[in-house]
Amino acid sequence: MSVITNEDSGTTAALDEGRDVERVRAMLGPLPPPRAWPALVVLVGPPGSGKSTLTRALAERLAVVSLDGERIRSELFAAPDYSFRESQRVGRAVRTLVGELLDQRLTVVYDDSNLTEWERQPLYTLAEAHRVRLVLVHVTSPMSVILGRIQGLAEADRHDTVSRVELYERMAGRYEPITRPHLTVDTSHDIRQFVEGVILDLEEG
Repeated sequence: MSVITNEDSGTTAALDEGRDVERVRAMLGPLPPPRAWPALVVLVGPPGSGKSTLTRALAERLAVVSLDGERIRSELFAAPDYSFRESQRVGRAVRTLVGELLDQRLTVVYDDSNLTEWERQPLYTLAEAHRVRLVLVHVTSPMSVILGRIQGLAEADRHDTVSRVELYERMAGRYEPITRPHLTVDTSHDIRQFVEGVILDLEEG
């Protein structure tokens, strides 16, 4: 009879994490050139708040590496359940990759809910450790707009609208105020001026 030791368990966990990082790294494609003043841009907001719209707008104007938490979760899990354990695994893979990208002097935009300080604290630490600017953006929209977006997503990919609404309610209820200086944008309005301001700030270092 074989016995699984703590050492074996740790080795297996390390192998799993390594595979996760490889799978996420393979999603990136060609990387942009290094920047003189790289930054870590962390978006905070529940599903449907407009984070992906903001990410696309930034990526269209600035050479950044975009990390889409929803896509990463779907890559690592065939049927995501948004459990604590699942979020831990996604978070470990993302943080490892963010560290690698910041080492390469690249600006990273991390598009995920990042609703609690517990989730955000390791990202604060990464920015400090790599001596790059941390830009926190609280992304919001009125509830009516968010529900309309969720409805549209459900119809587009044939997922159950009710489950998406329940997911929104479950995640939005976890939100904790950001304790560090941050920006706030309501994506139900024209975000072009906001995007220009963020880009100008990042370009100036």
